[in-house]
Amino acid sequence: MANGIAKFSVVLIALLAASCAGGIQGMHGDHTSGVPTYAEGVNWHTLEEGRELARTQKKPMIVDYAVPKGCDRCDFLQDNVYSQKEIVDKINSDFVPIWINLDQSSYQMTEEERRLGEKFDYNKDCLLLFLDHEAKIIKDPEGKKFCFAEEVEPEDFNSYLDHVRTMYVPAEK
Repeated sequence: MANGIAKFSVVLIALLAASCAGGIQGMHGDHTSGVPTYAEGVNWHTLEEGRELARTQKKPMIVDYAVPKGCDRCDFLQDNVYSQKEIVDKINSDFVPIWINLDQSSYQMTEEERRLGEKFDYNKDCLLLFLDHEAKIIKDPEGKKFCFAEEVEPEDFNSYLDHVRTMYVPAEK
């Protein structure tokens, strides 16, 4: 058990160091005609509707700033991570998934999407954020942010989802 936690911690630290130091959204990408799809098994929401769902359901959000095709990181996530039934089921049941399309040829981000991305230094690059139901970044017990911009293996991503969901306890109001 301790070995698994140590391995997970090393992977998590590597992911965080690689990315945290430093767009239509839509259910399957289709709120208007001609909008590309992204990771079709995930029940994507717009930022506006996703934030409202997260608030009412008290669930954490996964916000993925991504392009549907042509980005190594996004293609890898779609082909190897978001294609895994177990991962998709966890995302759809335990999180509110939000996709923000960075492909400017098919979508112009809203001001709210742009402000959220700038808050976490996305620099118009792909970024995956784990936010609480009040849109605050989820951090591990050591204070490291849960976000990344690099590829992550399906097994590590699955463990990451488990870890975030297990440690996430919404504050009572």
